[in-house]
Amino acid sequence: MFRLRTRRNVLLAIGAVWIGMAVVNTPILTAYRATLIESGLEQSHMCMPVTMATARRIFIAFFVCDYLLPLAIIGFISISIFRHITVHAMTSTVNQNANR
Repeated sequence: MFRLRTRRNVLLAIGAVWIGMAVVNTPILTAYRATLIESGLEQSHMCMPVTMATARRIFIAFFVCDYLLPLAIIGFISISIFRHITVHAMTSTVNQNANR
């Protein structure tokens, strides 16, 4: 039998997650630049998107990936569980009535 929870598999999964997140976030890293902000006598650097169009695309991508997609997955799983429970409850009730 294949054991999923071994130290080797856990470390491979952690490594895959880190590599996957680095690859997915590479476009974001290239879309931002450090810019010099001067206000009076103070100077500071701020990390800002190259253009507002780029910032809008990044916002939309985060909104879809971090909000809408998980919401859709949770909704789908919740509806599936509800249907499963409902069907089995109805089947159980029918079987109990038939046994009487």
